[in-house]
Amino acid sequence: MNALTLAAGWYTDPADAAFLRFWNGSDWSEHVKPRPGLPVRLQQDRRRAFFRARRRIA
Repeated sequence: MNALTLAAGWYTDPADAAFLRFWNGSDWSEHVKPRPGLPVRLQQDRRRAFFRARRRIA
């Protein structure tokens, strides 16, 4: 493993820091989970906003 390669695991979601996204060692997966320590309501609101914005782009 070179210095630029991340090991597979859960990392801060590049699209929304309120969530963690799974990195499979070569690419981001579609699997996300709430970042520990943030209020559930904040996570839900941010996720809804993320998907609303994504629908407008697609």
